[in-house]
Amino acid sequence: MNESLRRLGQGAALLFSGIALILVFFVFPGSVRERAEHRAVRSAVLALADGETTTDPRISAEGRTYWLLPESGDLIVRTDFRGFQSILDIVFRLDVTLDLVRYRTIFSTEGAHVQPALASGMIDEVTGASVTGAAIQAAVEQVRYDMTVTRREER
Repeated sequence: MNESLRRLGQGAALLFSGIALILVFFVFPGSVRERAEHRAVRSAVLALADGETTTDPRISAEGRTYWLLPESGDLIVRTDFRGFQSILDIVFRLDVTLDLVRYRTIFSTEGAHVQPALASGMIDEVTGASVTGAAIQAAVEQVRYDMTVTRREER
């Protein structure tokens, strides 16, 4: 009897440890990634806001997340697009006329020669990486169009 109870306990311990491993490797990492991404986005938005207050995030006509800066009338818009080697996740700050002020990169796996230029937040720094620079300029145009439509729909 004691032997069968011991084996039952070992079987239960093995089962529970297997369940714990599944939870650790497949369930919890998603939430860890989401929290890390949320922190990165929030950090980028705060850096671009330069101390101005932001509204709660809103969704544009084409599904992009954006924040208003009521004091200046500027917008901060998150978008992703294809660069030369990877998908770039970037937050743009646009002024009232929807011209690019600067941007912050949230995620990119572009080459090592492009990373410092992306980190600068200025489009002029990326012009040496012609494909990535052109992709950023095209993304700004898409965001301008999206925000124009969004403004029209909000009226």
